[in-house]
Amino acid sequence: MRKNNIIASRLRNIKIYDNLDVISGLDLLLFVFGSLINTFAYLSIQPLIVAILVFGIGFGILLFGNVGGYYERRMYSKTFIMYWLISGVSAVYANHFNDMNQLYSDAGGFFLLASDNNRLKSIDEIKKITNGSFAVIIWGNTYDFFSWFGIARERFIGILINILAVSFTGVISIKTARILYGNDFYRFQRLIILFTYCGMFWLFAGIHVRDAIVLFFITSIVYVWVLFLSKPYIDFKFILIILVTFFSGPILSNLRDNFFYFPIGVMALAVTALMFSKKKQRSQQITYFFLIVGLIISGYLISTYFGNIGDSLKIGNENYSNAVHDTAASGSLGASLIVNQSLPVRLIFGAISLFVYPIPIWDGFQLESAYHLFKALNTIFFYGVIPLFVLSIYILIQDKSLHSPQFLFLVFLFFVFLYSVVMTSLETRHLGVFYVPLLLLVLIPDLRQKIVKDNYKKLLSIMLWGMVIVHLFWVILKYH
Repeated sequence: MRKNNIIASRLRNIKIYDNLDVISGLDLLLFVFGSLINTFAYLSIQPLIVAILVFGIGFGILLFGNVGGYYERRMYSKTFIMYWLISGVSAVYANHFNDMNQLYSDAGGFFLLASDNNRLKSIDEIKKITNGSFAVIIWGNTYDFFSWFGIARERFIGILINILAVSFTGVISIKTARILYGNDFYRFQRLIILFTYCGMFWLFAGIHVRDAIVLFFITSIVYVWVLFLSKPYIDFKFILIILVTFFSGPILSNLRDNFFYFPIGVMALAVTALMFSKKKQRSQQITYFFLIVGLIISGYLISTYFGNIGDSLKIGNENYSNAVHDTAASGSLGASLIVNQSLPVRLIFGAISLFVYPIPIWDGFQLESAYHLFKALNTIFFYGVIPLFVLSIYILIQDKSLHSPQFLFLVFLFFVFLYSVVMTSLETRHLGVFYVPLLLLVLIPDLRQKIVKDNYKKLLSIMLWGMVIVHLFWVILKYH
């Protein structure tokens, strides 16, 4: 009886207008456009039916589960609709342009494995075929569910799960932003724009790859640690966070092998953030506790897994180098400036390349692969974000009030995993799962202030002229 009263009370408090208002007229137009493209791509109305159902389930969780407020629902609605439109573009590439990256490669393999009615059902069995076994289980069960209702086992089902995962990642990011900035609606709106137009998130949501699910779990872990660092005390919440950290390791290892270490790394970075923050005295006890626990765990990992970590770095580096030499001329910009250079040069230019690749930018604008199209669009996105990030770091250094454990944690987290990618695959898609800390940090500058806006314009101008020079350099190397 009490449960029914709670539900009834919650229903009375839901304002219909507020929840309809999260979807604008432009959003509706984009949804219709996306539906038309998907219907054409699959020559079926089934994608639209499943999309409406999946969107409704997700929105229902936000609405009736009391998960956040207006801006969480707005983030979910705008991103889901945009990703739905983008998924139609990738479907046209796959079904009408024979996109090899989607029909084969990782995306094709995951689709065939997950959609097979006679596939292996056990994670341990699937692990023998792919290290993305947990994603295959999620996709596979969804394919099975919809097949009961006569829905074809087409890739749009798995892609809609990816859309749901990236959209809910946006929701978690809004909740994290609330911890960092309070109820700052201006910054929430900027975060929604960043999520809506990030080309890498388009790739994760629109193509049948596991990165969408990896992104969701990594962002969830980041959220719980930011939540803890906002009030670092040993209590029941702390115990739950520790449990989440350790149990998430096996889940992530079933999405990508070397991500088993991610939760432990996050905890170590939380320790570091607490030690370097201005609130060091207030949280001295928890810092020492973390330090002791971190040393014990680090000693265990080093003694047990050091060889595996070293092998991962070495194999990732060798695989990427071989791929570059197999697919590009030895005099290409990437090979000459990054792969063939010494470690310091690789660290500098490798980090930069993860945000400005491909060079030239027009290489991505073709009808052969949606994968390369989205990566090129992501590069254009970062032409605008990089100056904002530089400005954010400058403000963070200057403003000591921002030297809190939460902000230091995000800075440490992003740079540590940025350089882990630089030293292994140098693949922008692998860095994409760590974008949320970056996007949360670039909310620091308040562009409503004239001096801040002017500084951003100057940095943006430098960035754009720099890319013009780089492209001219590429033309000289190419045609000299």
